[in-house]
Formats: sequence, structure tokens, C-alpha cells
Amino acid sequence: MTEEDVKKIFSEERDPFKDFEIRMCIICDLEQGGKLTEEEAFKQVKELYKEFKKYYKDNIRDKE
Repeated sequence: MTEEDVKKIFSEERDPFKDFEIRMCIICDLEQGGKLTEEEAFKQVKELYKEFKKYYKDNIRDKE
């Protein structure tokens, strides 16, 4: 995923923590509903966390 894609997911106009929470809920709901396997859900959660961590490091932590 490119830097531009990460900025689209997490933006300063919205609360990035809320965006992360919403996306986590969606992934979990899809897994519980049988639309994703455990492995696919774990992979998506891991990737989402990496993206959030990078966004946090580049945009939030530096401003504190």
C-alpha cells in the first residue's frame, strides 16, 4: 500500500483512532460472518495496524 493510500484511510480531518476502530470492526464482522477466513482477517488486521502505526509516527507523534 502506498503512502497516498494510507493517507486516504487515515486523515487529519477525521479521528484516526476512530477510523482504525471502524476498520477493525468491519474486518472482525466479516470474519465472524464467514466472509473472511481467520488467516485473511489476521493478515488484514496486521496490515491495518502497520498502516496506522506509520500514520501515527509520521503525523501524530511528531506534533506532540
